[in-house]
Amino acid sequence: QDGAHVDTELEALISRALSERGYDVVWQVGTPMDGVASAWQAPNHERGMRTFFGPEGILVVPRLCAQQGWRLGLELVGVGRGARVVEPGRAEIHADANRVEYRRGGCVEWYVNDERGLEQGFTLLTPPAVGRRDDEQIVMKEES
Repeated sequence: QDGAHVDTELEALISRALSERGYDVVWQVGTPMDGVASAWQAPNHERGMRTFFGPEGILVVPRLCAQQGWRLGLELVGVGRGARVVEPGRAEIHADANRVEYRRGGCVEWYVNDERGLEQGFTLLTPPAVGRRDDEQIVMKEES
């Protein structure tokens, strides 16, 4: 009976590991992004979507190619304070497991893909170069 208990625990551990790996980012040749032949992509079975991480931003589409009807694209177009916003610059894309980072100097735009969906966040390594007044809010401007 001890062997059956170990087998059940092992099966649960393997199942959990495979489930978590199902959200990992992988390189894909062929994308639905205009002018982007290859890009990182991450499926999300739980939410029925797939995210492509291109050089300018992301594109979220239905997970299965046969499904059509919606697309969501996001591109970071400015970082600053108050009304003074500047272009963020060209990004270096880094992918690891279920996380993708767009590294742009003092700003890291990041995405985490998991069973909850796709989470987006920003980490500022240095204050924005424009608008240094403390009473102005930091602004991240995106286009969709």
